[in-house]
Amino acid sequence: MDTGEAVRFASWCVAVLTSDGDNLMLNVLTKELILIGKDEGRFLYVSNLLASNIDSIRGNKLFDYLCEHWFIVPYDHDDRKLVDEVREVVSCMNQPEGIVGYTILTTTDCNARCFYCYEKGIERVNMSRQTALDTAEYIKNTTGKKINLHWFGGEPLFNASVIDIITDELRKARIEYHSTMTSNGYLVTDSIVKRAVESWNLTGVQITLDGTEEIYNERKAYVNSRGSAFKRVLDNIEKLLQAGISVVVRMNLDIDNAKDLYRLSDQLADRFSSYEKFGVYAYYIFDGKTADSLSYSFDDTYIELEKLKSYLTEKGLTHRGKIGNTIKTSHCMADKDCSIVISQTGKLYKCQHINGTVESFGNIYSGIENQDVIDYWKKRPDIGEICRKCPMYADCVKLVACPDDFDYCPQVVYDDKLQKLKDSMLYTYEKYLETEQS
Repeated sequence: MDTGEAVRFASWCVAVLTSDGDNLMLNVLTKELILIGKDEGRFLYVSNLLASNIDSIRGNKLFDYLCEHWFIVPYDHDDRKLVDEVREVVSCMNQPEGIVGYTILTTTDCNARCFYCYEKGIERVNMSRQTALDTAEYIKNTTGKKINLHWFGGEPLFNASVIDIITDELRKARIEYHSTMTSNGYLVTDSIVKRAVESWNLTGVQITLDGTEEIYNERKAYVNSRGSAFKRVLDNIEKLLQAGISVVVRMNLDIDNAKDLYRLSDQLADRFSSYEKFGVYAYYIFDGKTADSLSYSFDDTYIELEKLKSYLTEKGLTHRGKIGNTIKTSHCMADKDCSIVISQTGKLYKCQHINGTVESFGNIYSGIENQDVIDYWKKRPDIGEICRKCPMYADCVKLVACPDDFDYCPQVVYDDKLQKLKDSMLYTYEKYLETEQS
């Protein structure tokens, strides 16, 4: 770097004070976290280190280190361009051979009638035995060395026999696999658990709970249910946990059920907190675009959501996270070449939310028929100054095609994400100190 060059902190730098008054600074691009002492870091509070004051700190070891490690960059540096270039390189380096993730819809039928279901109105069709055999054959011909199967629906257990067929065929072919599932949990039985452990290699299940007993039973509106569906699902969660299968409960929040989810949290903590493989997370039912047409604002919903998340942490149902170790290279499975969705009829998709608006790019018989669909799911939106200057840009990948994503974060979302990042920085440092002391 030229000695007379104007410099500044890169946009991807985030700083927070420790309890001792020292400075923690994170390079969100490289994931390097450094501790800067109170005296040593005084100059860090200068927002832009311009040429006029470079001479006073030139030669300072900390300053030189920050320059070498991309904390400090030339004033006219294009931060976003470098992030995009690094993301591209890391993505190429980490790309596995073949497909390693298959999301398989065993059916679009379901035994619940949730009022918010995004699949409402689509035809209810089970995967046939022949399609299941053909799906297994397709996997054999396209798979990587070790794969994950994710069973989806509808309610995947509504047509559990095709899970048996597919996994039996893969086992015969000596393909190494494990599987996960998104389910409402109602149809779990002792037989299902036995097959899940012995044949399906099922490691985890996500189950949605929208409230305590009365509210849950009303919202799920199960068809032909007997007794309390809520009690049955809780018993089934315990069956899975006792078999060594992890269970993550998703709480779907809106303004109407927000208060009740605190009571549900208490019940779940009392019954399941002793299981290491049990966890809970909360999410809002309606996104920011949908909420515009509702009687309450997205900001109100989001604030309620964050309060609930804090409560879940207090109850030990969710945990603080440490800083990751690599730049984010994809938004989700939709923009990854190594992941695909197979529908109940054998069509291929990039997004599992098949609701009539998502376009197929081929099928298990002829393979890829429309590369344009695949390419469209990789397309990034044009970003404005808000995203360009965001310190979290290196950890944010947006897709034009995603119906649930924002073009840019509303202020309430941005503030919350930044605070969570700072909390993760402090938590990572705390864990580091514990390791050093031990």
